[in-house]
Amino acid sequence: MDYYAVIDTIRHRIVANYYSDKGEDHTKPGPDYDQSTLSHMVVPLEMMRDPFLTVIYENDTYTFQQDTVAKARSITEQWAYLREVRNKKLADCDWRMTVSDRPISTEEREAWALYRQQLRDLPSVLQSMPENSDGLMLTIWPIAPDAPVVPVSPM
Repeated sequence: MDYYAVIDTIRHRIVANYYSDKGEDHTKPGPDYDQSTLSHMVVPLEMMRDPFLTVIYENDTYTFQQDTVAKARSITEQWAYLREVRNKKLADCDWRMTVSDRPISTEEREAWALYRQQLRDLPSVLQSMPENSDGLMLTIWPIAPDAPVVPVSPM
């Protein structure tokens, strides 16, 4: 089965994609497009799952490549979102470390201090993971000391 990209030959951009084991399907991407301006091209196997796939038109030829600008923007947005969630988690537990009218034990204070440090360290820890070398793919959040314990039954 091949993976096809439908290219608008006027604007030189991908407008749809599909799988087919019967060759080009000229009903794609639908009646809203002038079929005479569309080109159906097989996407190389190694690129078919790339969410940043784009097409370049040079010298009357189309080639597929990764849109590195979109990818960098997406990765930057992922890290910004991670920091936003992390900062909210830190703010949500600030009172445990600053409010003096609620006494907590030394053990509880140390547990919350460790949790907060793990949150602060999270971006650098995640960046060092090989799974995240190509974007934020894996996030393992620290567990708050007051999180409910969910028993896991053996299989």
